[in-house]
Amino acid sequence: MGDEWLFISVSLHILVVKKSGTQGSPFKEFPEQTINENSNNIKVLKPIFSAVEGNEWYCVDMLPLRNKLENKEIIVKDVTLSRIINGFDFVVVIPKVTASKFPE
Repeated sequence: MGDEWLFISVSLHILVVKKSGTQGSPFKEFPEQTINENSNNIKVLKPIFSAVEGNEWYCVDMLPLRNKLENKEIIVKDVTLSRIINGFDFVVVIPKVTASKFPE
């Protein structure tokens, strides 16, 4: 009964998403692109974006949504949104991003 340790493995899943602005490319030859809020990749997050006002970053705790989904208090028809709610602990929304530039 000496020095005993209890190790607990914990994971935290965070989705960081950009709402608007410009995004860069991994290749210098390709130009930056404007982020389209209505693209299929981002459109699914509109219910989460509705909580975002102004230019401040937001961190949305997904646990209350996950609990409501599990208790059938809300219905989510979009499979991707349902997977985001169930798969991430937090969603960080960056309202406006700017593409990084390649060094000259």
